[in-house]
Amino acid sequence: MSTDLPAQEVIRAYHQRTGHRFERYAPGPDTLDWDDQPAPFRRFEGAPVIALPSLDEAARRPELAAALHYPWRRISTVDIPHAPCSLEALSVLLQLALGITAWKCCGPDRWAVRANPSSGNLHPVEAYLFAQGMAALPDGLYHYCPDTHALERRADFAGTSQQPQLLVALSSVMWREAWKYGERAFRYCQHDVGH
Repeated sequence: MSTDLPAQEVIRAYHQRTGHRFERYAPGPDTLDWDDQPAPFRRFEGAPVIALPSLDEAARRPELAAALHYPWRRISTVDIPHAPCSLEALSVLLQLALGITAWKCCGPDRWAVRANPSSGNLHPVEAYLFAQGMAALPDGLYHYCPDTHALERRADFAGTSQQPQLLVALSSVMWREAWKYGERAFRYCQHDVGH
């Protein structure tokens, strides 16, 4: 496809080419190369690792226990109990939003069931955290590892604010989806990160 086309035409052509139709499915890989399947979890070798408290450990803190057992059917912005920005609160957020909820096995195969939905259970979504001023967590950039429920420290930076700050950024590992879905992977990655 020529790159001289306007961006809207390129986008329109992609959606036409990769869309399912009543008379056929959208094209995808003819076969799956199981020996070339992407790793289900991203790792940064040599990165310092900070283990996060388990959900049970974190829920022992009174303010987190109160938030976790709050009657959400009556929620309003005024009613939500305040929980300080802590390693335990961060652990609960990551476990309930992106963590592993169970492991399943069938014969020699083992795979994770995760809190967030994913097309084909490939989970291309990765979480990164920019943290500043949090107790027990040096200022820096971190990658969340759901299989070990830990943070990998990717970069250090000097904080500029006195208040604790946290930014969670989501990205996608396109190859995890493209291996199974081919060109439609872009659609599924957008869908998964939206969830």
